[in-house]
Amino acid sequence: LHSIAKMLKVIPEAGDNLTFQCACTAFIPELAVFIRPKDVEMINLLLDLYDCRNFRYETLSREPAFLENPVFTILAGTTPNAFAENIARPYAGTGILSRFNLIYSNESKVPNIFGKKEDFDNSAYLSDLRNIHSLYGECVFDGPAQRFVQESVNGGLAPAPTDGRLAEYLPRRAFHFMKLCCLVSIANGDSLIVSRRDAEVALSYLLEAESQLGPVLAVFGASPTIAAIRGIETWVQAEYLLRAKPLSEIEIRKKLLEEVSPQYVNHTLAELVSSGILKLHTLGGSRYFSPARED
Repeated sequence: LHSIAKMLKVIPEAGDNLTFQCACTAFIPELAVFIRPKDVEMINLLLDLYDCRNFRYETLSREPAFLENPVFTILAGTTPNAFAENIARPYAGTGILSRFNLIYSNESKVPNIFGKKEDFDNSAYLSDLRNIHSLYGECVFDGPAQRFVQESVNGGLAPAPTDGRLAEYLPRRAFHFMKLCCLVSIANGDSLIVSRRDAEVALSYLLEAESQLGPVLAVFGASPTIAAIRGIETWVQAEYLLRAKPLSEIEIRKKLLEEVSPQYVNHTLAELVSSGILKLHTLGGSRYFSPARED
């Protein structure tokens, strides 16, 4: 929190009475480095900051840090697997997942590696960000926008996701929608007044993002042994091609302990055999394993 407090930008809010808002945005290339499994203190801190309430934090070794109307935004990147392992599974039920807007894309872009300098000109983009950064005050919805938003929310922001793994997220869809409305308005014209058109675009963004979450949700719902099974299958195939002979059970178990907790080792090994991924060989009372498919 002390690191966050040092980055705060104090913004006077519009109104007769001068109040302040502590705003900070964190750009994080890999979310798994920022939020790690079992870091409950960090999760509780983020949950407290999310509600924008006045916040005080102190330790025995540091001066107290006080945040007035904190607004902490995280823009981060990660992979579905990393997100599942570091947030979705360890913190299921805490509510942290519902506070993220998840955007997934499997599209790839081939870079122009030897392009000219002007091909990478982002001055217009940076100018827009500076303009947005200078804005402050209340974001309001005009009459048509209010009616559209209310009608959309009354209709459940259809089509709503039906996957049970989004149970925590669904109650907050309306709030995410309204925030997107404000962002679209600001991005389109540096305006703090949301129009109906802004709200329509924001809803299309929300529904598009939700429709692309299939690969992400598939990882969320996977059992702890699924990733281990895939990893072991690849490893055994590579080792078998290299050695041209089956691998001992001891070797397999040691490798499994790198992938899963001890209580899952027997179950995972049994699944590897019963699903036809590994073939079991018995020699002199010892067990050995090879790929079921040796091609």
